[in-house]
Amino acid sequence: MAQADLHLSIDSHVVIQLGAELISDSEQALLELVKNSYDADATRCTISIEPEWLPATKHAWAHHFHGANHVGRIVVEDNGVGIAEDAVTRGWLFISASLKRSTDGSKQKTARLRTPVGDKGLGRLATMRLGDVLLMRTMTRKDSRVRTVSFSWADFRLGKPLSEIAVHSGVEEKFQGKPSGTSVEILKLHEPGYWESSMNVDSVIAKLSTLITPFRRLQDFHVNVRFNDQARDLQALGTEALNHAAAKFEFVYNEGVLSFKAWFARTLFRGKSGDQQERIYDALLSDDALPDAVEFFSKRKRIRNFKNLLTEPGGWLFSVEDSILASEIPPNPKAAAHADPGPFKGEIHYFLFNEPTKQSLRAANIPIEMLQGMTSIGMYRDGFRVRMDDDWLEISKGVTSGGFFQLRPKNVIGYLEISNEHNPALVEKSDREGFVDNAEWRGFLLLAIRAKKFANDALEGVRSSYDEYKKDKLGAKSESSESDASDDDPERAAKAARSALGSIKVASTRSATVSTRLSAVREGLRDTARASGSKVLVQIEQQLGGVEESVGALSMALEEARLLATSSASQLERIVLLNDQLADRNLRLIDAAAVGLSARGLTHEINAFLALIEKGVAAVRRVNKARPSVALDGAIEKITGSVRELKKTVASINPLLTGSRSLKDNFYAGDGIREYLEVRAPKIEAARVSVTLTGGNGPHVRFAKTRFNQVLENLLQNSLYWIEQHSTESKGIQRTVHVECDRSGFTWWDGGKGIRESVEESLFEPYVTEKNESEGQGLGLFLVTAFLQSERCHISLLPDRNVHGRRYKFRVDLRGAIK
Repeated sequence: MAQADLHLSIDSHVVIQLGAELISDSEQALLELVKNSYDADATRCTISIEPEWLPATKHAWAHHFHGANHVGRIVVEDNGVGIAEDAVTRGWLFISASLKRSTDGSKQKTARLRTPVGDKGLGRLATMRLGDVLLMRTMTRKDSRVRTVSFSWADFRLGKPLSEIAVHSGVEEKFQGKPSGTSVEILKLHEPGYWESSMNVDSVIAKLSTLITPFRRLQDFHVNVRFNDQARDLQALGTEALNHAAAKFEFVYNEGVLSFKAWFARTLFRGKSGDQQERIYDALLSDDALPDAVEFFSKRKRIRNFKNLLTEPGGWLFSVEDSILASEIPPNPKAAAHADPGPFKGEIHYFLFNEPTKQSLRAANIPIEMLQGMTSIGMYRDGFRVRMDDDWLEISKGVTSGGFFQLRPKNVIGYLEISNEHNPALVEKSDREGFVDNAEWRGFLLLAIRAKKFANDALEGVRSSYDEYKKDKLGAKSESSESDASDDDPERAAKAARSALGSIKVASTRSATVSTRLSAVREGLRDTARASGSKVLVQIEQQLGGVEESVGALSMALEEARLLATSSASQLERIVLLNDQLADRNLRLIDAAAVGLSARGLTHEINAFLALIEKGVAAVRRVNKARPSVALDGAIEKITGSVRELKKTVASINPLLTGSRSLKDNFYAGDGIREYLEVRAPKIEAARVSVTLTGGNGPHVRFAKTRFNQVLENLLQNSLYWIEQHSTESKGIQRTVHVECDRSGFTWWDGGKGIRESVEESLFEPYVTEKNESEGQGLGLFLVTAFLQSERCHISLLPDRNVHGRRYKFRVDLRGAIK
């Protein structure tokens, strides 16, 4: 064979495999065909489902269906521009080719200024999901007749080259009633029985309604479905349905700024069903009482940029808004670099599907099942949905972390909308299931999660403020759970308590293991030190003694935690049995968080000792290298292995310390700060930050040392975090921390950008944080405040502003603890 005759070929069955991978179901297949109609500048697209269709005797494919009892067909037709003859050859019959992109990869706008949404030539591949034969009819305004192209997917068999697949062409009379357009027919349906069921067709229509944006009409483009000689429009979410939402959130990202706005309705504050709750709701939020209620909300620190809407149309009580520079949003530390995805916008409508809401929906003749079936946050590109994981925005995380008043997956209907024109770098995967993981997608996800955080923070702030309003007006305890929360919260809390108790028992066992290993290591060190006369080993053995004391304290703390958890679990079990309300749930969660912070300080101390031991072992290793000793070699390996295992065990422990039993210490505040900074020196050095302590020893205080260290730990961790975050995106950031002592306490500030104005008044309240969900729940400064208040001390954010125009100095007033 001559070299010029060599060429590659492809098995036709590969196309079948490709189509099966790219198109997941019937709805997606139909959507790809609808996209093609949109790209063809059609103003209408009709999907006709005819499961009982049989071909006429003269039909071009009648011979193919000879003897078949069931054939059926689905027709997708439009009044678009049609497909020119050369475009059929170069594009439509060229598998995975698309003429919608120019040579540089961009998409050219159509005559109606639409940016094409279809791609990769998926439309014809989609048809194999539905039936056997594909028959395409098309005509442009320049054509005098309709041109036809058809083939059978059954011909795409293993072993048959793609070039041998028979493609039939022909001409027919012009379309009636339109000068141009395209009709795609799928003949001999794979599941005719499925398409005969009205229930199944209704399900397809409902799913298609979510795949083509139900929030707005696509410009000059109408889609309907014909079945059993009846035309059915795709379901749309009109203003009337969305007006029943209890809250609405809007997000707009443009030119590096993410802007938020939220609206809240009276129905958001309706409590659980019951006569008593109805009376409270009617009393506090009656028409006459609303002005006082709205005035109360306007004065809450956590509610920013408040606007009273009582006198404006729309039915909202008030709105709040905020904005943030994209450069100020902390990136996900576990993700790779991100980039600007381009402008986008979105909306989230928050519904309470309680009985009063359902009654209102029924009265307005709005199908409740349809509305509940559309609960999700969809991603739409130019009006067409991109399939994502059900909870791609991780809304369910809000149910199990942070505050109680959060978005819930089954209570939200919304969308985030992008476009091919403005977001070309957001590339859909070939199977149309999500986006390619590139820098722009990671940037989009970072912004979308921040938008969700705004919604959650706004809900938390507004609902918590309403609880305060109820207390103020009624002098009664507020509800501790959201109106749409399930009634089995006490049972879940009891289960969580039992789980925590099990974790503490495991931690106790591991703590005992640590203690045993430490004793063995110390004993081995003593023997080796005596044999070798090494002073370094003696020092290491003494340092291990300090570690052993810390582990002993850890074991005692775990025992206290076990007793506390056992008591809490028993109490929760009784609450479940009595079916009582868990009124102190929030308090218990806060106490648990405080215990966790206490344990963190102790583990830091142990790790600091381990670092010193490793340095000592390294010194011994260097000496032993110069004058080798078999005995020392064995001791070094034993110590190194034990330290390694000790690190693993300590890392796996999440101990609890009870703050109520902390012993008070007498010390100068300056000395306490200095000692703490010495222990944390390795971390500070690793962060490339310098800390300056000035002002002398400060006041002489009587204070629980562990609590004092927790105050410092929170301030330091926040400083290190924000210095690192801000240094990557802002100029003028200094990697410095300053602590200045005086007679009544100390002032702490750093070289970061400072506190954003939107949170400076609410910074010390629970669940207020600017960090990502995975890095903070907004309890640190709230707990610091509680610790200081328990000692009659106080922390505040001073009014001083830095070069960035932000408040940045924390004042810790220790006068209540001065000895």
